[in-house]
Amino acid sequence: MSENTENHTRLMTRKQVPTYLQKVFGIRLSHLTLDTLASKGGGPPYLKFGRRAYYEPADVDDWIKSRTTTKFSCTSEEAVTRATRKGGTRG
Repeated sequence: MSENTENHTRLMTRKQVPTYLQKVFGIRLSHLTLDTLASKGGGPPYLKFGRRAYYEPADVDDWIKSRTTTKFSCTSEEAVTRATRKGGTRG
């Protein structure tokens, strides 16, 4: 009997997430950074099975997308956006 795995998400360990991020997004991130974020907060959601943390790819994708900014065409555009977020103006 063959089990249908189409509806199952393949979970990643904390050490597998950096490889996934590099492959899918071109972003470099250490598994040690994920360790820190898991203890202090601010990282992607994870599941625990025993002592190990596992990440769903969709959660990692959403987390990365939530941490990226809009696209800029020049550095001055970035500075204006940053100043606006802080409540100041640049001129």
